[in-house]
Amino acid sequence: ATPRDRTARMTSPLTLEALPDVVRRHVTDVKAIDMHTHLLPPSHGSGEDSLLLFGIDELLTYHYLVAELFMVLPLESPLDSVSHPGAAPTHDEFFSWPKARQAELVFEELFIKRTPLSEARRGVVTVLQKLGLQQLLREARAAPPPRRLDALRAWFAAQEPSAYVEKVFALAGIRYAVMTNIPFSAEEAQHWMPDPLTGAVPPVPACLRPALRVDPLLVGDWAGISAVLARCSPPYPRTLEGCHTFIVDWVRRMR
Repeated sequence: ATPRDRTARMTSPLTLEALPDVVRRHVTDVKAIDMHTHLLPPSHGSGEDSLLLFGIDELLTYHYLVAELFMVLPLESPLDSVSHPGAAPTHDEFFSWPKARQAELVFEELFIKRTPLSEARRGVVTVLQKLGLQQLLREARAAPPPRRLDALRAWFAAQEPSAYVEKVFALAGIRYAVMTNIPFSAEEAQHWMPDPLTGAVPPVPACLRPALRVDPLLVGDWAGISAVLARCSPPYPRTLEGCHTFIVDWVRRMR
């Protein structure tokens, strides 16, 4: 549409009958900004230890779904779930399992044995539908329990992470998301450091914008903060001034 067309639409009378279509069109077309996420870019590791949570197992082990799982499992089981695989695990047992095994139990209990009607369960179904994976979801429901998720896992494993992130943002209608980054976490901080050989900084997609999360400062964890300042190379003074310089340096690094 030309600027003149858009001006005409804005100045022409809006009838009550046309209102639903206008609202629907604008809601559909608008690009949202997510101001607080725990998303991290593909540069933050790959594989099982990646900080980029990616794949069907991560979708199924979202903490709301795990909470729902323990709402439907028996509170106590007289059987040991290690020697009796069909027995309900305790919380500690469940979280000691590999992520894949956790996901399989969630899928079995919440998507096979029960209709996925909750918001969290519908969210997984919606994601798979938007990705065009309805047939793989149907096949997963029909497959024998040990192999239900194999095809979905294979599909996600075949995706290039950066392209997948862009695809998800486009499908979700997100302009960009602000990701929280904890400079006091060695696990996260290492991924922001320049390559020691090339000096290149890790690439961050334009759809992810960094922000510092400084909870240790807000809760007064001075022992933890001091340890981080001392581990830096070169170390920062373990003072308020040293901590201030540390934060300012991180702001510059993330820009």
